[in-house]
Amino acid sequence: MNTESKLTAERVAEIRARQLDLSDIPELTREQWQTGHFRNQRVTFVLDSDNSEWIQPANSGYENRLNNALRWAREHNCPLVG
Repeated sequence: MNTESKLTAERVAEIRARQLDLSDIPELTREQWQTGHFRNQRVTFVLDSDNSEWIQPANSGYENRLNNALRWAREHNCPLVG
């Protein structure tokens, strides 16, 4: 294990002493906290079989893979077609 990755008291103090730049993170409003706008939503939909086989291999975690694929598409301005 890398010695820098060990969480010693000195390392914790060093991390806490850092100034974090939070200027690019908008603050949540009281309404957003109350309505829980940041909560996950459970959605049910049907995938074509080829997409289902691609996103849902034998091991679990396909929900995370699907979320990551959708997030990547959104962040890279992939167009939505109707």
